Amino acid sequence: MCNPKIVIGMFMVVFFSIMTSCRGYADTADGNTSIQMNNRYFQFYPDSNIFKYESNIALSRDEEKILPKAFKVKLPKGMISYEIIGSTDFCFFYEKKQVVYIKIDLENKAFVNNESFIYTSKLDEVERLVQSKLVLGENKYDITKVRLIKDRKQLIMKKTGVSILLYNIKPDKLSLFRDYVSGITLLN
Repeated sequence: MCNPKIVIGMFMVVFFSIMTSCRGYADTADGNTSIQMNNRYFQFYPDSNIFKYESNIALSRDEEKILPKAFKVKLPKGMISYEIIGSTDFCFFYEKKQVVYIKIDLENKAFVNNESFIYTSKLDEVERLVQSKLVLGENKYDITKVRLIKDRKQLIMKKTGVSILLYNIKPDKLSLFRDYVSGITLLN
């Protein structure tokens, strides 16, 4: 019979080898690759990633049913993690504490009524959006704990049904982030 400590030790080595080879976020592309992740798709390209969210699971409030909004958005390369909270809050974390935060308004009530983006960089509004009533999972990345970096750029972009926050973006990367995410498309 085998020593239980040896068996457990071997199991742990195999388990951690599998976990480290599968953990993290693959942000690479060999041509045009698409990976499905629980009804959500990332398409990886050499210069960008496309995130597409679709869900047919209705949300309910009292007896009212609300369908999530499907959308797709182009994101810069270099993402290290992401988090989806319900069908409304989407956080994409990049190196050096840069974050793209997308809030989808399921009822088109909370945001502006405008088909093109309105831009603002007021710090009080940025902080209010970041410290809103987000309920986050156990991810080690948490936008509510990322401190504002003074020499970085913050930008809130709003249009009907969508609010996007570019948070702590390096000044030389702001136009890239802004140009990519401003092409967000609501699919339903």
